[in-house]
Amino acid sequence: MSETGLFKLIDFDPNDDDERQQVDADAIIKEAWQNPCDADLIYSFSKCGCGCCYCVEKWVCPLYQALDLGLGVEVIDALITPIAIEQTYCGMTVLHVACQHGASLDVIYLLLNSLPNAAKKKDNGDWTPLHAAYHRGAS
Repeated sequence: MSETGLFKLIDFDPNDDDERQQVDADAIIKEAWQNPCDADLIYSFSKCGCGCCYCVEKWVCPLYQALDLGLGVEVIDALITPIAIEQTYCGMTVLHVACQHGASLDVIYLLLNSLPNAAKKKDNGDWTPLHAAYHRGAS
């Protein structure tokens, strides 16, 4: 897969605070609106934000990367497409990822409105998004 403008704008290490601060949310939103099909594509992002020790790279759509990076509701909204919202990564829905990374309630609400059944779906570890939120320490 060749790199697109959207890929280049969002390919940062979710575990590196300095890199995450370089993310230009406005540019991501603009690019997503100008080239909406790019939000449906699967890219090989160089860093994984899941915290496991075995991921070298991950193949996901930009929506997952934005959730890993902890980006705001405006960016998440710009990256939601009917195709992207249905994708899974290691069995996780976008709601699993959002809960795992402590996304804001606005992001959670947006995702639930976009994919209402996601709250009931289990990942490969048999966890629902609620399990992921609890494990993260959400209250």
